[in-house]
Amino acid sequence: MTGWNHPGLLATRDSPYGRVTVTSLSGQVALFENDALIFETGGTEAELFAHLTALQHPEPRRILVLGGGWDGTVRELLRHRPVRIDAVLLNLDPMALLRRHLPAEIRASLIDPVVRLTRADPRQFLKKSGFAWDLILVGTPEPSSGETNRFYTREFFAQCAARLHRGGIVALRLPAAENLWTPQATRRTASVYHALSSVFPEILVLPGAMTVITASTAPLPRSPEILTDRLRERGLQTRLVSPPYIRYLFTNDRFADVEKRLKEAAVPANTDIRPVCYSFAVMSWLARFFPKLALAELPGFGAAENGLATIGWILGIGLPLLFFGSRLQPAWRRGLLAAVAGFLGIVSEAVLILAYQAKEGVLYQDIGLLLAAFMAGMALGAPVLRDLILGTGARKKWVRGWGIALLAGFGLVNFVAIGIVTGGAAGGLLLTAGLLAATGFQVGGLFAYAGLCGVREQKKVIGPLYAADLIGGCLGAILGSLALIPIFGLAGTLKGMILLAALAVLLI
Repeated sequence: MTGWNHPGLLATRDSPYGRVTVTSLSGQVALFENDALIFETGGTEAELFAHLTALQHPEPRRILVLGGGWDGTVRELLRHRPVRIDAVLLNLDPMALLRRHLPAEIRASLIDPVVRLTRADPRQFLKKSGFAWDLILVGTPEPSSGETNRFYTREFFAQCAARLHRGGIVALRLPAAENLWTPQATRRTASVYHALSSVFPEILVLPGAMTVITASTAPLPRSPEILTDRLRERGLQTRLVSPPYIRYLFTNDRFADVEKRLKEAAVPANTDIRPVCYSFAVMSWLARFFPKLALAELPGFGAAENGLATIGWILGIGLPLLFFGSRLQPAWRRGLLAAVAGFLGIVSEAVLILAYQAKEGVLYQDIGLLLAAFMAGMALGAPVLRDLILGTGARKKWVRGWGIALLAGFGLVNFVAIGIVTGGAAGGLLLTAGLLAATGFQVGGLFAYAGLCGVREQKKVIGPLYAADLIGGCLGAILGSLALIPIFGLAGTLKGMILLAALAVLLI
């Protein structure tokens, strides 16, 4: 079945980090992870990335490649005659599948005595390593998911800065268009640029079909002569990176225009707890199906910031009025409570899962357990609240107390989650699963409360309640991923959920 989507399939395997697939067509070998192209042997991307970075340093002796290397980057870096290259791979399964299909020169580069391959999470490796490097190349895929976004944040760049020799350079690459950048593509690149600029005083952007961005605490070369002289001195002969090409990169009008646009873009820096870059990547992907999204303004960014304030006022006044007014109609009150339960559950679940991935670096192998914990909590919450409500009998104030306790539980769980997201508490699989189970318990309990409190014939209300819960969950998934988390960040979104749970007391 994988071959249906991948003509020329050679091999496919599930790893703890995703499904890895290797294909070959007309002599070109390509690697996909979760159906996203990671690398192919026919292009010049590795050559551009390696040489445009290494030529900016006068003598790159120690080089670190994070999240890549088997794509030809290590092969090209060896031509600069370093004394050591460390290639840190989060996942060795692509290497195992690719090794016998790679060109001979790439296979030879990976067993060179200068090269040391390490299987580790790049962020954990930087944190624990005691070495320092002249160059750090971020070879991870583009930040189009929660898994890869964590390598393009302010916190990650600060870790890189702490492991650089004086005058060292950190480099990354982002796919782009040479002549036209859509607003979403500009904002995504700008969020990474601002994250870099918050750590490094010097940044150089070399635009093209693949934009190479370098950063350092020391001045970076901004004239082509320095790079072309070093290219000749090192005796490098390449397919694309030549003196005329380097002069073209530094002297065409895109060089100054792109950097100016990135500096002026009203976009916050991409961080672990406010992953704005991820949302722009999702919007760019959705624009392939809905082209108008490529030009859309997200509230809270740039020109749409006033719109965010307007929306805030509308919700701040409208939601309390809506909740209070629904008390006049029991059916509406029950439906809104079920919708709020679905919204709170999905948004809180998304934040916890993203926070777990950002801290632990792995999600694919654990997502089943995390989702099962959430569903188990829901399955437990419904019967427990049913028994409590039925056991309360006609004492209305006690029944209402259970509903208020459930909403207070949402606030408590999200308060604990804020401590994990902001680093004030230790995360981990068991703690995250426990919080997801507790969140699911509140959702199941509120649904049971809405279906039992003041209801004589439950079969008449269960269908509308399921529909309301589903609508609330859908809104939470869409607004949470595309708006709330990017605009307010993980911690800010959880605070918003605490506020929403407090307002929902009007529905009890």
